[in-house]
Amino acid sequence: MNIDGKKWLESMLNEIEPTTPFVQLEECEVVNILEGKLGAGGIATEIWEELTKELRPPIVRRGFAYEWNMFRRKLFITRLPDLIDCERIAELYEKSTPEELRTRICRLTGVQFESFLRSLLSSDSRLTNISITRVSHDGGIDFKGSLVQGLLQLPLIGQAKQTKAAVTAGLARDFVGALDTSGEPKSVVGLYVSTGGFTEPAVEAFKRSRFHIMTWSLDEVASRAVEYGVGAQRKNLQFLLLDETFWDELGGKT
Repeated sequence: MNIDGKKWLESMLNEIEPTTPFVQLEECEVVNILEGKLGAGGIATEIWEELTKELRPPIVRRGFAYEWNMFRRKLFITRLPDLIDCERIAELYEKSTPEELRTRICRLTGVQFESFLRSLLSSDSRLTNISITRVSHDGGIDFKGSLVQGLLQLPLIGQAKQTKAAVTAGLARDFVGALDTSGEPKSVVGLYVSTGGFTEPAVEAFKRSRFHIMTWSLDEVASRAVEYGVGAQRKNLQFLLLDETFWDELGGKT
């Protein structure tokens, strides 16, 4: 029997009108539609066998994707997001991803945080030759490298604390002392990374020291991770969508 699969497919898709964003139709339900509403009668099963071949890759009609799942023996119908939906989704991700990123950073183990920090520092074009110091011999120093400022390349020494507690003035002075006894020239630059932030006295202690010390809180770390694409990636997706305004206006003129 010669069955015009494409004709029956269009008739069936026109008959099925989803009322929810996601619908699952059992195979028997689809056959009943063919047999009853579309008048296929006794050859409904044979027609459906032909249509399953057409529906294995998704087919899009009227903003819905139709796909036959041969393993579950179901026809999946999914509403595709329109332009407003896509813009809303992008807005939600823009708001939620930084917060989720901060949560992920705080949940890292010590070794994982060390690896994350190495990736983050190495992604900063101003920082070069980043190396993590062995814990047992750090002397209050967690990483070293160089800071490029114009034509200058200054030695960089850093400390990192993954903790909920803010860095106190005492810890700040300890870091200043580590810079002072590091053996590096006076032009050495400090970088203190603390997921718990810094107390005001700690910030003042850094400012009063003779060294230039940069401080990165959790928000700064997350912001730089987004900027450098470490643990989060900005996706620029392009969609080919109908210009509904155009078609609405065109319809109004006829």
